[in-house]
Amino acid sequence: MPGDDRDRGLHIGGDAEISRSLLAGRDIYFSMTPKERGCPRPPRKPEHFTGREDYMAELKRRLGTGGATAITAVHGAGGLGKTALAIAYANLAVDEELYSCVFWAGPMRSGDVGRWLIHWARHARPGYQMPGKPDVSIEQVADEVRALTSALVGEKCPGRALVVLDDVWPGGVGAARLLLRAAPTGSDVLITTRSRRVLNALDCDPLEIKPLTQDESVALLRSMTPKNTPADEGHLIRLAQLMRGHPLALKLAARMLRNVLTRAEVEALLESYEAVVHGRAR
Repeated sequence: MPGDDRDRGLHIGGDAEISRSLLAGRDIYFSMTPKERGCPRPPRKPEHFTGREDYMAELKRRLGTGGATAITAVHGAGGLGKTALAIAYANLAVDEELYSCVFWAGPMRSGDVGRWLIHWARHARPGYQMPGKPDVSIEQVADEVRALTSALVGEKCPGRALVVLDDVWPGGVGAARLLLRAAPTGSDVLITTRSRRVLNALDCDPLEIKPLTQDESVALLRSMTPKNTPADEGHLIRLAQLMRGHPLALKLAARMLRNVLTRAEVEALLESYEAVVHGRAR
């Protein structure tokens, strides 16, 4: 029924630009409704992405087979940069013309699949609406979207398509299966998840992502710290060690460094972090 997707919160207004906003210290990526038929692009590369060359090379090696590759965080922890790595890889792969387009969906923590089916379909047919007939199943909708996206790739985006399903939780496995069904024929698939249950349910080939190395951590802090900061290299190394290579924690710490004006304030900030870390260790 016309307008049903809006009533159910499935419509995402705006133009085709992939945008990023910051909410509660986390990068939240969202895509806007395409206005005209065109090849979908990945979200913009994170501004302060650094390191991860080995993972990028491994993704290039694995994804040429056409199978599904999953990235999972160490011990299932969040905030290790799975989404950032997927975005960086997708941008690199498009720049190097490994893929002509990227169909992105996520975060996928629940079974809300309708908005992503609509979004993918609207790249091929702007203004696409979910079928209004009550006897049309969601599987049939996925098949229709597959026909639309496959035609788009064949006619307007010649080459291979990459599909990225980001941050899939166990509650989103059913939605992920439907999106895989709706993906363009012959797509490569990249999945990010923190759940081994998802890896098993979707029969993925896991690539485990680990914390940043100390050098990578310092490079990330340096890239996010103003040049006139009172923090020196030794301070950055101490902070990198305290954050234990956790990208989200490092970004939050770098934001704190932007507010300090003297070396004494830097030392006080480091001491406060050390107290927290040592307190947890006890």
